[in-house]
Amino acid sequence: MRYGLTGRTAHVALAWWVVASSAHAQAPEQVDDLVVEQDVWVETSAGRIATNIYRPNKPGRFPVLISMGPYGKDDLPAEYSGIFENGQISVSEYAAFETPDPAYWVHYDYVVIAADSPGAVRSEGNLDLFGPIEASAFYDLIEWAGVQSWSNGNVGLSGVSYFAMSQWPVAAMNPPSLKAIMPAEGLTDLYRDAIRHGGIPHVFAEPWTEFRILRAKNPAATLVNNFAEEARERPFFDDFWESMIPDLAAITVPAYVITSWPDQGLHTRGTLLGYEQLGSEQKWLDVHGRKKWEYYYSRDSLERQRRFFDHFLKGLDNGMPDVSRVRYERRRGFYDGDIIYTDSWPPSDVALTRLFLRADRTLSLTAEEEETAFRYPPTQTGNPLTFTHTFEQDTELTGGMKLRLWVEAEDAGDMDLFVGVSKLDRRGNQIPFVGYDDVEYGHVAGGWLRVSRRELDDDLSTESRPFLRHVEELKLQPGERVATELEILPSSTLFRRGESIELRIQGTELPGAGAIEHNSSVNTGVHVVHVGGVYDAHLLVPVVP
Repeated sequence: MRYGLTGRTAHVALAWWVVASSAHAQAPEQVDDLVVEQDVWVETSAGRIATNIYRPNKPGRFPVLISMGPYGKDDLPAEYSGIFENGQISVSEYAAFETPDPAYWVHYDYVVIAADSPGAVRSEGNLDLFGPIEASAFYDLIEWAGVQSWSNGNVGLSGVSYFAMSQWPVAAMNPPSLKAIMPAEGLTDLYRDAIRHGGIPHVFAEPWTEFRILRAKNPAATLVNNFAEEARERPFFDDFWESMIPDLAAITVPAYVITSWPDQGLHTRGTLLGYEQLGSEQKWLDVHGRKKWEYYYSRDSLERQRRFFDHFLKGLDNGMPDVSRVRYERRRGFYDGDIIYTDSWPPSDVALTRLFLRADRTLSLTAEEEETAFRYPPTQTGNPLTFTHTFEQDTELTGGMKLRLWVEAEDAGDMDLFVGVSKLDRRGNQIPFVGYDDVEYGHVAGGWLRVSRRELDDDLSTESRPFLRHVEELKLQPGERVATELEILPSSTLFRRGESIELRIQGTELPGAGAIEHNSSVNTGVHVVHVGGVYDAHLLVPVVP
């Protein structure tokens, strides 16, 4: 591969002031002089890609952190200019959306490269989202950075959302210069994590393609993967959606994976699955209950990130190999939780416990012998079918939950189910949690299911995590009662004695569910939920002793 480089260079005396009014408040600090090289062109197999390079203004060879994505390395579109206001965030003027802040990393003797994907903004080639064109160009950029005069030959990757997801395919190619990755808030199964939630269409692809992708596309480029169009034309899981799943087992470099409980409906499920399936022997997981962008840029998170990269990119003996492999926040409420350390995910000592749905609308450790049917109009909002369990002792629930329901649709051939789990205080009031993006009144966890998509993949399903095939529709017949298994996404919550868990079921979006809205509802008629007797309806919860 032949590499070329052109661009504009500036020496900048940069003052990076951190004014964080959150729990991470700190004194301002001055960052030393910074060399900024804008619009540096790098030759790749996809054509020339545009990069910005930020490096220490002093002689030496330094480790390199790279991010690559389609949003633009320089500026946010006007409608997203306030995105960093989501939480308490302070970054320098050089921080591009969801990528490492050069001011912080250069201060600690790192080179930071922000690259536009092939076909994005000014980069040449075609825009191949998460595809082989982008991955090959990323590979070439990593190897180019590994041999520059200012590089020590060790490259790491870091970034949030798209900039996490773009790391998986190139890391699976194992570029020789790549020594560590840090995907934060990504996903691994585009179809199940973002396009169809339990089979219900999710509107994410349409606005994301219009406002993030097409507005930043190079006018001369072809958009190879238009996920908005693919979502309309490919309603079932097929070879195309299969091709979007990265080969995680092929990744061998050390990884520090970050995700959050609140980002349900986009990042939580896929990032945790990504961690579980990574082939890396040295991997760490950091799960928080805060806002995703705020957490990524918070000073305490940055110090953990830097400890990881210092060890694997600088070779510092800083004890990183001895750090517990899993760090998660056990939440009590909004911005209220404890940090738990363990060496496995899911926690190895979890006891899966059935809470049976009963006629008195409680959740109990014992099933009811008599059968009961609950009916509700599936188009109503604000009045869900609820079942509650009050804990007699302090109880931690950490991991995914599963809801087994027996359902029937009167005067309809299908059903959309929206399910949520909430925490109630001792007076029966809901305790709010941080929610998806800017949601301030979220619940503990949620899940979705279109009943005609209930068919399970037996090879991939586990006792606590149903895995749907999504290859055909199994419509309901008049009077037919079917068993369904609904995935409730992972969470971690501490319930004190006297506090309660509440299960909520309805046919429309639940407040605080955290996901971008769904569309194309199939709900009509009346929904019926059967419990007791032969109908072993229950909520499977992960109890940590």
